[in-house]
Amino acid sequence: MPRYRFSEFILSPRRRILLRNGVEQPLIPRYFDLLVFLVERRGDAVHRRDIFDAVWTDVVVSDSALSQAIRTIRRVLDDDSREPRFVRTVSRHGYQFVFADVLEEDEGADWQGAASPSAVPPAALLQVEGNQRKVAIDPFAPLLERIARPAETATDEEDQRDAAERLHALGTADALRRLAAAGNHAFARALLRDTRWDTPQAGPVPILGEPDAPAAAGHLVRLRLRRATGMVAARWASASGGGAVAGAAGGCIGGLVWGGMPGEPVTGCVTGNLICVATTCVNVSEVMPASRACSNASSRFGPTVPFVPASASVWQPPHDCTKSFFPAPWLPELT
Repeated sequence: MPRYRFSEFILSPRRRILLRNGVEQPLIPRYFDLLVFLVERRGDAVHRRDIFDAVWTDVVVSDSALSQAIRTIRRVLDDDSREPRFVRTVSRHGYQFVFADVLEEDEGADWQGAASPSAVPPAALLQVEGNQRKVAIDPFAPLLERIARPAETATDEEDQRDAAERLHALGTADALRRLAAAGNHAFARALLRDTRWDTPQAGPVPILGEPDAPAAAGHLVRLRLRRATGMVAARWASASGGGAVAGAAGGCIGGLVWGGMPGEPVTGCVTGNLICVATTCVNVSEVMPASRACSNASSRFGPTVPFVPASASVWQPPHDCTKSFFPAPWLPELT
């Protein structure tokens, strides 16, 4: 298995390490696997579904979990979602590793030599009447500008969460001081409050007692409602799909067993009824786990909207067909 060298980074899948100029960069195992997967398929626009199948094989996660992983990887690589050097977002599809000069090396080769300058210099040179002088760059200003107002698209929302997490990494207290000086910062404060759980070094972000507290609280509730809804929808979709397959399989098996009984012919009507009942029972049994997921999301992110499972309305066989199979007292109401 080779290792990969790009820009000032060395990525070793076998040793499970990412180095930048010889210094190890921390990444949790799942995020490390995602980076390796993207580098291995560099040049290809990888679909989200393929990423879930390759990296999150044993758990069901929502798109927000993948977005969080990509933001963390970009922060470690010092990448920018708007002008990406390494990871590009492919709208409504997935992600692509776009750095062109990726070198594959043998693991036994020298580990030194990756000493390129950082992509974001600490200072810039300003030309003034033939003289050059260093001008310090304020890293907070462009990030604060990006989170100043609510996002209009999903891509903008992901970009804003990346900016907020970068502000936490630079210093939560300093970011809040600059917000207070700028004024009209209710949404920015709410976003910083919502993303502080995703950044280990983030500090407290108070809401109560601050200017525009009601507006900030309203923005925070909307942000958490959106995340909670996405989490519940992902879990329910997975459970409902599995239940439908299991119910259909159970109905087919039941129809074969029924037909194998002496004097009981196999008919499409019998099999259809069994599939309908089995699918209904399995999907109804999954309402409780989905409800628990909704409750857990509510306790973490705040109150959520009422949850209505997509499979609440099921197909009902024709009246004459159901009469031929079910006695009237045992016929369930399926709608």
